[in-house]
Amino acid sequence: MRNASVFLVSWLIVLIISCSTVYHVSYDYDRGTDFTKLKTYSWLPLKPEDQTSESNEGRIQTAVNNQLGSKGYKLVSQNPDFSIVAKVATKDEYWYGSGYYGYRYSHKIKAGTLLLDFVIPREYRLIWRGEAVAFLDYSYS
Repeated sequence: MRNASVFLVSWLIVLIISCSTVYHVSYDYDRGTDFTKLKTYSWLPLKPEDQTSESNEGRIQTAVNNQLGSKGYKLVSQNPDFSIVAKVATKDEYWYGSGYYGYRYSHKIKAGTLLLDFVIPREYRLIWRGEAVAFLDYSYS
C-alpha cells in the first residue's frame, strides 16, 4: 500500500516538474484501502467548469496512463476497480520587489494546481488524492 502511494507521488512530481517550477506537492490516501487488489481503472469525465484545454487534458491522462501502465494497472472502459478524475485550476499571483536606485517592479505569475482524485466508483469513496502547485508562466510588468 505504501509502495502505491510513493509511486503515485513520484509520477505526479515528474509530471509537474517537466512543465514548470513546483512549489508544493502533497498527497493523502485512505489507509484502509488495499491497493494490491486494484488492477483496473478508468477516467471520469470532467465537469465543464473543471475542463482544461484538450491538449493539457490529454497530456495529463497520457502521463498518468504511462505511469499506471508501467505499474501493471490496466485502463478499461467498463467496471474499473477505481476511477480517476483530474482538475486543473489557475490563478494569478503578484510578487513585488525593488532593484537598484529605488526601481520598483512586479512579477505577475500564473500559479496552477493539478488535483488527481482516485475513487471507488461503486462506493463514491475517495481512496487517494494528489495535489501539485506550480508556477506556469512568468511575465514582468
